Amino acid sequence: MPLNNSACPIYRGNIILIDPMPGGGHLLELDNIVKSIYDKPIIYILNTHAHSDHTGGNEFFIKQGAKFVESISNSDDFVHIKVKSHSSNDNIYYHKISNTIFVGDVFDTSWHPTFYAGGTQGFNDAIDTIMKLGDEQALIVPGHGAPASKLSLLEFRKNTSEWIMRVRELHQKGWDEDRIMNDAQAKSIVEKFNLGDRSPFLPQKAFKRFIERTISVIEKEKGM
Repeated sequence: MPLNNSACPIYRGNIILIDPMPGGGHLLELDNIVKSIYDKPIIYILNTHAHSDHTGGNEFFIKQGAKFVESISNSDDFVHIKVKSHSSNDNIYYHKISNTIFVGDVFDTSWHPTFYAGGTQGFNDAIDTIMKLGDEQALIVPGHGAPASKLSLLEFRKNTSEWIMRVRELHQKGWDEDRIMNDAQAKSIVEKFNLGDRSPFLPQKAFKRFIERTISVIEKEKGM
């Protein structure tokens, strides 16, 4: 069962569940796993953003007595910072005791970047925010995929910047999405996000959609 979207740090003696994914029977299994580790019920639920693949399990745990919390105050245990990158309201949570940063879909180690709400500036601001939390050994929990290091996050930003620059260059030349899809350099950059070495990494429909949404960001920023 994939638990990459879920984590259960102790906060003031209670258990917080971050981003319980949807999934019917998987939620019961997740609940049992948490109880087997901590022998305590889940008390609070936090979400890194409002998309259903991160909030879909909320109701299951609320029915069992957990409380959904939209925001938490910074404390000796936790830091909560809001950014705008993947969505208009992304929440970054830093658990100081474990030196762990929960970043939602600002960072993804299983897919291409999705910086559409905040654009280039919002994405870079979010990465800068994450980099200032914890130390160089901090564990970063992405919205999807395996936990990673700050070095991996910086590589993700570098590859994202290369992608945006390449699509901008080709778009300015008048290339359409289909032609960009066949550009060797563009395809090479996309493969840098393929950390799981999947083949194919992106289905053609998803690849084209990635290009379309990147162009949308570029056009919006050009008009600013």
